[in-house]
Amino acid sequence: MNSLLIQIISLLVSFLAGILIARYRYKKQQSKAEQGGVIGIFSGVVHDEEKVKLYQDVALPLAAKAGLEVVGFSETPVVIEGEWPHSGFVVVEKFASMEAWRAYIESDAYLEAKKLRDAACTMNFVIGIDAHDK
Repeated sequence: MNSLLIQIISLLVSFLAGILIARYRYKKQQSKAEQGGVIGIFSGVVHDEEKVKLYQDVALPLAAKAGLEVVGFSETPVVIEGEWPHSGFVVVEKFASMEAWRAYIESDAYLEAKKLRDAACTMNFVIGIDAHDK
Protein backbone atom coordinates (compact mmCIF):
# COMPACT_ATOMS: atom_id res chain seq x y z
CA MET A 1 0.00 0.00 0.00
CA ASN A 2 2.82 2.45 0.88
CA SER A 3 4.52 1.71 -2.45
CA LEU A 4 1.32 2.50 -4.38
CA LEU A 5 0.82 5.74 -2.42
CA ILE A 6 4.42 6.79 -3.10
CA GLN A 7 3.95 6.09 -6.85
CA ILE A 8 0.71 8.12 -6.95
CA ILE A 9 2.33 11.03 -5.10
CA SER A 10 5.36 10.87 -7.43
CA LEU A 11 3.12 10.95 -10.50
CA LEU A 12 1.12 13.83 -9.07
CA VAL A 13 4.28 15.83 -8.25
CA SER A 14 5.69 15.15 -11.75
CA PHE A 15 2.40 16.23 -13.34
CA LEU A 16 2.26 19.45 -11.32
CA ALA A 17 5.94 20.21 -12.06
CA GLY A 18 5.20 19.77 -15.77
CA ILE A 19 2.30 22.22 -15.56
CA LEU A 20 4.44 24.78 -13.72
CA ILE A 21 7.27 24.47 -16.27
CA ALA A 22 4.83 24.82 -19.18
CA ARG A 23 3.24 27.93 -17.62
CA TYR A 24 6.67 29.47 -17.00
CA ARG A 25 7.74 28.87 -20.60
CA TYR A 26 4.44 30.27 -21.92
CA LYS A 27 4.74 33.42 -19.79
CA LYS A 28 8.36 33.88 -20.88
CA GLN A 29 7.34 33.65 -24.56
CA GLN A 30 4.36 35.95 -24.00
CA SER A 31 6.61 38.47 -22.26
CA LYS A 32 9.05 38.46 -25.20
CA ALA A 33 6.18 38.95 -27.67
CA GLU A 34 4.81 41.84 -25.63
CA GLN A 35 8.21 43.53 -25.61
CA GLY A 36 7.72 44.21 -29.29
CA GLY A 37 9.68 47.27 -30.24
CA VAL A 38 10.56 48.61 -33.62
CA ILE A 39 12.70 47.16 -36.33
CA GLY A 40 14.68 49.72 -38.31
CA ILE A 41 15.90 48.62 -41.71
CA PHE A 42 18.15 50.70 -43.89
CA SER A 43 20.24 50.27 -46.99
CA GLY A 44 22.82 52.38 -48.74
CA VAL A 45 26.00 52.57 -50.75
CA VAL A 46 29.24 53.64 -49.10
CA HIS A 47 31.39 56.16 -50.98
CA ASP A 48 33.87 57.11 -48.26
CA GLU A 49 34.92 54.53 -45.65
CA GLU A 50 36.76 57.10 -43.52
CA LYS A 51 33.65 59.26 -43.19
CA VAL A 52 31.58 56.17 -42.37
CA LYS A 53 33.99 55.47 -39.50
CA LEU A 54 33.56 59.05 -38.26
CA TYR A 55 29.78 58.66 -38.47
CA GLN A 56 29.89 55.36 -36.56
CA ASP A 57 32.13 56.86 -33.87
CA VAL A 58 29.44 59.48 -33.20
CA ALA A 59 26.20 57.63 -34.00
CA LEU A 60 26.80 54.23 -32.39
CA PRO A 61 27.21 55.54 -28.81
CA LEU A 62 24.03 57.61 -29.29
CA ALA A 63 22.20 54.57 -30.63
CA ALA A 64 23.47 52.37 -27.79
CA LYS A 65 22.15 54.91 -25.30
CA ALA A 66 18.78 54.71 -27.07
CA GLY A 67 18.75 50.91 -26.72
CA LEU A 68 20.06 49.80 -30.13
CA GLU A 69 20.31 46.09 -30.83
CA VAL A 70 21.90 45.29 -34.20
CA VAL A 71 19.99 42.30 -35.56
CA GLY A 72 21.86 41.91 -38.84
CA PHE A 73 24.17 43.46 -41.39
CA SER A 74 25.06 42.40 -44.92
CA GLU A 75 26.89 43.85 -47.87
CA THR A 76 25.42 41.06 -50.01
CA PRO A 77 21.81 40.34 -49.00
CA VAL A 78 20.37 37.11 -50.40
CA VAL A 79 17.21 37.62 -52.45
CA ILE A 80 14.84 34.68 -51.95
CA GLU A 81 11.96 35.98 -54.06
CA GLY A 82 11.45 38.96 -56.34
CA GLU A 83 14.12 41.46 -57.29
CA TRP A 84 16.45 43.60 -55.20
CA PRO A 85 16.99 46.84 -57.12
CA HIS A 86 19.51 48.24 -54.62
CA SER A 87 23.24 47.96 -54.35
CA GLY A 88 25.19 48.33 -51.14
CA PHE A 89 24.63 47.30 -47.56
CA VAL A 90 21.55 46.43 -45.51
CA VAL A 91 21.33 46.86 -41.73
CA VAL A 92 18.53 45.60 -39.47
CA GLU A 93 18.27 47.18 -36.01
CA LYS A 94 15.87 46.86 -33.11
CA PHE A 95 14.83 49.50 -30.58
CA ALA A 96 12.44 49.18 -27.62
CA SER A 97 9.71 51.26 -29.27
CA MET A 98 8.93 53.49 -32.23
CA GLU A 99 9.09 56.42 -29.83
CA ALA A 100 12.62 55.46 -28.68
CA TRP A 101 13.80 55.03 -32.26
CA ARG A 102 12.28 58.31 -33.46
CA ALA A 103 13.65 60.17 -30.43
CA TYR A 104 17.09 58.88 -31.41
CA ILE A 105 16.92 59.60 -35.15
CA GLU A 106 15.29 63.00 -34.61
CA SER A 107 17.66 64.14 -31.84
CA ASP A 108 19.93 67.11 -32.52
CA ALA A 109 22.99 64.97 -31.79
CA TYR A 110 21.97 62.34 -34.33
CA LEU A 111 20.99 64.92 -36.95
CA GLU A 112 24.56 66.25 -36.70
CA ALA A 113 25.96 62.71 -37.05
CA LYS A 114 23.62 62.11 -40.01
CA LYS A 115 25.48 64.83 -41.92
CA LEU A 116 28.59 62.64 -41.70
CA ARG A 117 26.60 59.63 -42.94
CA ASP A 118 25.13 61.61 -45.82
CA ALA A 119 28.63 62.71 -46.85
CA ALA A 120 29.82 59.09 -46.76
CA CYS A 121 26.83 57.18 -48.18
CA THR A 122 23.92 57.36 -50.54
CA MET A 123 20.96 55.87 -48.72
CA ASN A 124 18.55 53.62 -50.62
CA PHE A 125 15.94 53.67 -47.84
CA VAL A 126 15.37 53.89 -44.07
CA ILE A 127 12.18 52.29 -42.73
CA GLY A 128 10.72 51.43 -39.33
CA ILE A 129 8.34 48.58 -38.64
CA ASP A 130 6.54 47.83 -35.37
CA ALA A 131 7.89 44.47 -34.27
CA HIS A 132 4.57 43.43 -32.76
CA ASP A 133 2.06 44.66 -35.37
CA LYS A 134 -1.09 42.56 -35.36
